[in-house]
Amino acid sequence: LEKMYKLIGKEIRYPKEARENGIQGKIFVQFVVNEEGKLSDIQVIKGIGDGCDEEAMRVMALTKWNPAEHEGKKVKQRLAMLIVFALD
Repeated sequence: LEKMYKLIGKEIRYPKEARENGIQGKIFVQFVVNEEGKLSDIQVIKGIGDGCDEEAMRVMALTKWNPAEHEGKKVKQRLAMLIVFALD
């Protein structure tokens, strides 16, 4: 998870509109990790708007995960993650 958070921190861009409007907060993103570790069905389940929700989904799509295993087989797994947008 530490590597993934570093990647997100490096790649995420604060949307101009959100910055101008002073928007900050927590976004909860839900997604499915498939058997190859790729994400699908990425969606915001609680957002803050002004482009931050879309940016959170974009940056999540860049990540790669280790797939879950059940009885020795790789399986799909639905997960949720928190992404925080905070102004300096």
